[in-house]
Amino acid sequence: MDSYGHRCDHDSAGALDLPRGRSLREEDRPTQTERLAVLRADVWWRIPEIAPGSCVLDVGDGGRPILEISNSYETTFVSNDIRRLREARDCGVKTRAITGWARDLFADVVLYSPPQREAKLRVFELLEGASRALSQKGALFLAGQKNRGIESYRRHTEALFGEVAQVGRAGRIRVYRATTSKLGPEVTDPWCAFEARGLDGEILNFVSRSGVFAFDSFDQGSRLLVDTIGPVGQSRILDVGCGCGVIGITLAAESPDASVLMCDASTLAEECALRNAEANGLAGRSEVVLSDLYDELGDERFDLITSNPPFHEGSAVLEPLVERSPQHLAPGGRIVLVCMRPEPYLQALERAYREVQILRADETYSVISGRDPKP
Repeated sequence: MDSYGHRCDHDSAGALDLPRGRSLREEDRPTQTERLAVLRADVWWRIPEIAPGSCVLDVGDGGRPILEISNSYETTFVSNDIRRLREARDCGVKTRAITGWARDLFADVVLYSPPQREAKLRVFELLEGASRALSQKGALFLAGQKNRGIESYRRHTEALFGEVAQVGRAGRIRVYRATTSKLGPEVTDPWCAFEARGLDGEILNFVSRSGVFAFDSFDQGSRLLVDTIGPVGQSRILDVGCGCGVIGITLAAESPDASVLMCDASTLAEECALRNAEANGLAGRSEVVLSDLYDELGDERFDLITSNPPFHEGSAVLEPLVERSPQHLAPGGRIVLVCMRPEPYLQALERAYREVQILRADETYSVISGRDPKP
C-alpha cells in the first residue's frame, strides 16, 4: 500500500484517510470539505514513492500533517501552530515547532500544500527554507488548487529550483516536483515594522512577520476594541489570540499599574509579542504564553479578557473562547471581543453571561462584552 494513503482521521480539508480509488456515493451528499479531502488523497497517491531510509519533512497539507508513521523512512512534521503539532503527535508523528526555517532542518523529501489563508510571504519563506534543507538529490513536492495561489507558488519555486515538473493532478489540485536548488542569498524578508498611537497619544513601536494576523498594521478591528475599552487602571489583562500583541500592549502601556498576559497558538505570534513587549518597556509587567486559548493558563484569573478572534475559524474558536472564559475571570471581571458579524458572538456570550451588550460599532466591526457569568 502506498505511503501517502493513510494517517489519523481529521474531519478537515486536507485529510488523507480515504483508500485509493474510493469515491463517496452520491447519496452520501458529500460536503465541500469531504470532496476536497478525496481530491487531495488522490493527488498525493500519484506522486512517486518515498525511498526507504529517506528523511522527510512534512510541512503540511492545509496546515495539517500529510503522512502516517512509517518504518521505512523518518518523518518530521513542522509547523508554527501548536494545535496542528498536537494533532500530529496524537497520531504518533514526530513534530517540531518552527518560526523561521531552522538551520538544522535537513531532508531528502519535503512535502507542502499551503493553507488557503496563509500569507504569501510566509509561503515564500517556507519554500526558500525547504530549498536549503534538501539534500543534493532531494525533492520538494508542492501541492495546491489552481485558483488558490498555486501558480504564484510554482513560479517562486521555479525561481528557487530551476525546472519544476507537474507530477500529479486531481480536479483543480496540482502537485509539482522540484529538485536541485539554485537559491543564493535569502530572498524573502518576513519582518515588518510599524508604529501605532497609544491611548494617550504616545507612539508605540511594533514588529511583526508574515504569517501573523494583520502583520503590517494596527488593524481596524483591534483599534476599535482598544479605543472602546479605554484606560484599564490597575487591571490584570488577558489578551487571547494576541498576534503581535497590539491589543494587550496598547492597553497596558497607557496604565502603569496594569499587567498583561498575552497568549497565542502560533510560535510566530509568540516571538513577535515578546519582542514588542520589550521594545515598548513592558517586559516587567507582561508575559507571553504559547497556548491554544486557555490551555496553558492553569487557574489564573483576570479582570479583563480581550480578543480579536479569527473570524474564518467560526465556532471552532468562538465557542470554547467564550464558554471557558468565566473560569478565568476575577470577580467583577468582563470579556470584551471585536467581531464583524455580532449575532453568533452575542448568542455565545448570552449562554455564558447574564449581562451582554454591544459597546460600540462602526460600519464593519462591533465591540461586544459579557460580564456576570451564569452559574
